[in-house]
Amino acid sequence: QEIVPLFDIVMNDIAMGIVQQDESLRQQYFSPESVESSMARLQVRTFNLREVKTMRGLDPSDVDHLISVKGMVTHVSSILPDLKQACFKSGRMEDT
Repeated sequence: QEIVPLFDIVMNDIAMGIVQQDESLRQQYFSPESVESSMARLQVRTFNLREVKTMRGLDPSDVDHLISVKGMVTHVSSILPDLKQACFKSGRMEDT
């Protein structure tokens, strides 16, 4: 969950440092006011990971690991929560 956003942060820091150090690069690609906003849009996308799994081949041991999943999307739906609101009333206490 945290590794890909961490890649994004590190990549943005590295790119910002390169652009700030290289005056010709900054003039070529950015206007003076757009350097900060343009650099924030960089996102890291991983590919060519060592192990590729199918959806059915996923195991509980794969949780919290960066894996590559191969397959075809055949159906898409929204996620419906099991529980939206709950209330607990104690039988022992009258005002709880």
